Amino acid sequence: MKIYMASSWKNAETVRLLAAALEIEGFEVDAFCRATDERYSFHWSEFVDTEEKLQEYDALSFLSDPRVQRAFNEDKRWLDWADTVILVMPCGRSSHLEAGYGVGQGKRLFIYGDFAKGEFDVMYGFADHLFRTEEWSQLVEALHRAELMRATDRDAITPEEERVGFELARKIINRNSRLKEALDQVMTAVD
Repeated sequence: MKIYMASSWKNAETVRLLAAALEIEGFEVDAFCRATDERYSFHWSEFVDTEEKLQEYDALSFLSDPRVQRAFNEDKRWLDWADTVILVMPCGRSSHLEAGYGVGQGKRLFIYGDFAKGEFDVMYGFADHLFRTEEWSQLVEALHRAELMRATDRDAITPEEERVGFELARKIINRNSRLKEALDQVMTAVD
């Protein structure tokens, strides 16, 4: 399973720890806050000297900068790579947009973290499951189950493929009456 971790830079250390724990579990994980040879990691400090200077920009001027475009393209590339998104709470608009994009692309979404009283959204209903911080082991179990189901679905054959296979087998063994009787019994049980 390939997992994209969506969260806030305020949670960077938590995201790094969770990503490492998931990798120990055997998952492939992208974490926006871990720059590697394969992953460009953008932080606002590359754009301005102080956080206060961010207030001088709006979305249009911010997005027009080539560094920001590079960051967007990099995050989108990793979102497209993943088959699962974990939204680590609390987080902001960007992370929620990433989660929504993932759901729209048919990816599984799990939301993990602290859920403060009075802070909720009905659109969290898009998530496959929500887990509180103390439910880490349940999240890992759910990820393993989802991976197993995906592997099973990938290897499964459709009823039509099964029927065609039985028909082909019937033609092949039609010459041998005992095998034909056995196949007829199986076909009757399947139908």
